[in-house]
Amino acid sequence: MRHSPGDSAHVSVHRIRSILVSAALWAALAVGAWFLWPSSLGGGTTFILVSGHSMEPLYHPGDLLAARTGSPAVGDIVVYHPTGYGNAQVVHQIVGGNGVTGWDMKGINNSWHDPWTPTNDEVVGVVHLRVPRLGVATDILLSPILWASVLLLALGLLLWPTSHSDDDDEDEPDVGREDSSVGGASSGGSARA
Repeated sequence: MRHSPGDSAHVSVHRIRSILVSAALWAALAVGAWFLWPSSLGGGTTFILVSGHSMEPLYHPGDLLAARTGSPAVGDIVVYHPTGYGNAQVVHQIVGGNGVTGWDMKGINNSWHDPWTPTNDEVVGVVHLRVPRLGVATDILLSPILWASVLLLALGLLLWPTSHSDDDDEDEPDVGREDSSVGGASSGGSARA
């Protein structure tokens, strides 16, 4: 079979295009992983589920927020750890102050300012992304009631009696099995006379 010079050029262009598409996909995956890598694993992104009403109408309970490390400024909505509350996180807006002596924080739905004034060291990140109501699905999937129900359903299906029991098989003749005493030959061979 003969190939024309145009065939090899077509194959080369196709191969180069395939390599470029693969490289672009890998690069996009790497950039996405870098932006979404959670801070609990050494990355710069913190994910938080909204559970209160202090940031309504902007954020609602069940919304998923993504915050990135960075330099906060007045007007930014940030995630911070309030002093004396362990691993608790608060999502509120910076309304004044500075990152050295402490930020003045307030929930946009609150009439009062927060009693905490976090410094830049206590700010986990600046909120950049909101996914509405995603936390509701997460709460459902993490619900112990859901998983207990699934386990009970699986156990019920496993223990449910079948329509045929082992006792029924004894009454039925074996199909395909011939008695060797009939005709003098078994089903697998021929008889010699």
